[in-house]
Amino acid sequence: AGALAEIASPRSRDRLQKAYRRGASASRERPIQNVLTVALARVGDDSPLKRRLEWYRWQIGIHSGRRDRWHYELGYLLYLAGSLDSAIEHFEVCLELRPAGHATAAYNLSNIYSRLGRVDKAFEYLEMSIDYGFSDLDWMDRDTDLDPIREDPRYMELTSRLQRLRVKQRDGLGR
Repeated sequence: AGALAEIASPRSRDRLQKAYRRGASASRERPIQNVLTVALARVGDDSPLKRRLEWYRWQIGIHSGRRDRWHYELGYLLYLAGSLDSAIEHFEVCLELRPAGHATAAYNLSNIYSRLGRVDKAFEYLEMSIDYGFSDLDWMDRDTDLDPIREDPRYMELTSRLQRLRVKQRDGLGR
C-alpha cells in the first residue's frame, strides 16, 4: 500500500506522464510504453491507455500482412492492464494467424490460464510455447504468474525438458 501511495503522489504521477510523453513515439520502446501506460492508468490517468488501445486496434485494421504482430501487442497491453479475457482473445488470434512465430504469445497465455486456475490450459500453452522456441528457464522459474502450477509434476517435466534443450544447445546439438 505504501508503494502505491508513493506512485499515486502528484510528483510521481508527473514523472510517469513525462516519461510516457518522452517515449510515446519511440516504436522500439513499445514494451516500456505499455508498462508506463498501465502505471498511469493505475494512478488515475487512463487517457494514455485508451489511446494506446485504440491505436493498436487501428493498426490491426490497416496491416493485413502483419495483423498477428498487432494482435500480440494489443494482447500484451490488455494482459498488463488486467483485462485477461480480452488478452486471451488477442493472443489466440495471434497464434491462429502465425502459430510458430509467437512463442511468447503462447507463454503469455500459459501465464493467464495459470492465474485463472485453468491448469490444463496453462500447461497446453506452456508446452506449446516451448515447442515454438521459448527457452528462458530462468524467467520461468521466477515468473510469479506460474506459481499456481509450479508444484504440478507437469511443470517439473517441462523444466527438465528445457534444461536438456539448454545442454544440447550449449553442446552445439540444436533442438
